Amino acid sequence: MNGFQMKKEKEVRTRSNWSSGEFVVLRVCDSSGPMVGSSADVANYFQDDARAIREWFRVLYLNSKNKVILNKLEFLGTVDSSPVYPREIIATALQCGATCLVLAHNHPSGDPEPSYCDKEITKAIVFAAATMGIKVLDHVIIGASKAGDKTPFYSMADQDQIQDYQMAAASYMNVK
Repeated sequence: MNGFQMKKEKEVRTRSNWSSGEFVVLRVCDSSGPMVGSSADVANYFQDDARAIREWFRVLYLNSKNKVILNKLEFLGTVDSSPVYPREIIATALQCGATCLVLAHNHPSGDPEPSYCDKEITKAIVFAAATMGIKVLDHVIIGASKAGDKTPFYSMADQDQIQDYQMAAASYMNVK
């Protein structure tokens, strides 16, 4: 877990929506960026953001050795939802040369159990990524915890949901 820290990163501000003038902060890691080893690593990394009052959706873009090359806040929502667009995630993955993705978002309610919408958007992202040769490794949902408490989280990979979605995507792509 100590290996999963964003020590060598720089913040880059880019316009996410030209009409509203909103900016998104990217954390760009160098080639020796941290390696993602487990869902617990992801939950621990984002634990400080878990108590946010708005739902956020971040993506860790990884190289072929599972090292983080980009950590991006893709979407920021309301107290109980966040709009997520697979097209935007895949476009960023292609731009930065990512071969793998780790999805992460918080549930301000504190309950990390995935909703129906969480499962459906994950499936859509897995399908979209698979068509471009990109693998989704996990979707970690982080619940809110009290300061000092262990952060509750739910890993779709640990529950074999990601694998099920990948098998469905592969099966779908092989149908003629």
